Amino acid sequence: MDRPSTSKMSRRGFANIGCLILLSLGLLGLFLGYPVATFVNRSILAAKASCAAPAPPPARVDIKAVFSPPDQLPAFVHVGLIDADTPVEAHTITSWSTGKEMKLVFSDEFETDNRTVVLSRG
Repeated sequence: MDRPSTSKMSRRGFANIGCLILLSLGLLGLFLGYPVATFVNRSILAAKASCAAPAPPPARVDIKAVFSPPDQLPAFVHVGLIDADTPVEAHTITSWSTGKEMKLVFSDEFETDNRTVVLSRG
């Protein structure tokens, strides 16, 4: 005769609970432990770097200075983020909700194949 089990949980139940605990600890470590560790690490590095000389700003290359005069730019290179084919009246628009005038920051009329956009402050 088989004796009834005195345990209220089977091995499978213990395995499920163990996996849930491991998963919960992993999620806590990811969403709580990692940000805290990153913050502490950055604050320690900032305290060490506060005594050092500031780093120079990264160098910026102006494409117009590289190609001088500007007519040396290849025809497929577009300098700036607003396409030359965009109509001037489309460069600003009035907001429906606030009524303020908004400026166009990027446009591409998709009319020229194999063209590249070169970022510039010009």
